[in-house]
Amino acid sequence: MGTYLVYNENIISHRKCGFRYLNEQFNYDSNPPEYQMTDFLENGKYEKIKWVIIREPFDHFLSAVDTLFNDFEYMNKIHDVKSKDDLFYEVLKTFVMGNDDHWSPNFFKHVYILSKKVNLTMVHLNDLTNFIQSEIKLLPVLKTNKHTSRKNEGEEIKLKIDSYYPKMGNIIRNLIHDEMYFYNKLIEENNVFNPNKIF
Repeated sequence: MGTYLVYNENIISHRKCGFRYLNEQFNYDSNPPEYQMTDFLENGKYEKIKWVIIREPFDHFLSAVDTLFNDFEYMNKIHDVKSKDDLFYEVLKTFVMGNDDHWSPNFFKHVYILSKKVNLTMVHLNDLTNFIQSEIKLLPVLKTNKHTSRKNEGEEIKLKIDSYYPKMGNIIRNLIHDEMYFYNKLIEENNVFNPNKIF
C-alpha cells in the first residue's frame, strides 16, 4: 500500500503521524485527500507540497502495531484475520509486507526521493501545534486524549516482539534501519521546522 495524506494542499502526513489532530484541524471527518507516492513522484502532484509531518520511524511503527493489535474488527475486515489466528503476528506480518497504510516501510525513502524534486520542510510530530500556528497561521485545535489511540507503551510492544517473535523482530529491525537512514538524510539535507531554534 503506502498512501499518504495531504492537508491544506501543501502538507503531507501519514496515518499515526498526526492523523486525528490534522483531521480535526482541517475539518475532515476521516477522509482527507490520499495519494499514492507515485502520484507525487510520477504524476506531478507535488507542486504545492511544502511540508512533511515526520515521526521517528520505530516509534511510528510501535504506535501502528498498537493500533491494529487493539482493533480486531479492522484486521478482520481489511486483512481477513480470523479469531483463531495469532493477531499480534498477523499485525507484524501486515506491516512487514507493506500491506497497511498505518505504517509504510518505505515512507522516508519515498519522501527523500520527493525532496529531490521540491523544497520540503520536515515538521516533527511534537512540533505540530506550533507549526499550525506559526506557519499555517491558524488557531491550533487543543490536543486531547482523543487525538491518540495508543493503549500500550512502546517498550511493552518491543519486549513482546523480542520475546515471542524474534525472527520477525530481525526483519523489522532491518526495515527500521533502512527507514532511519532516509529519515536522518531528510533531516540533514532539508529544512526542519522548529520555532524554538536559536539562530
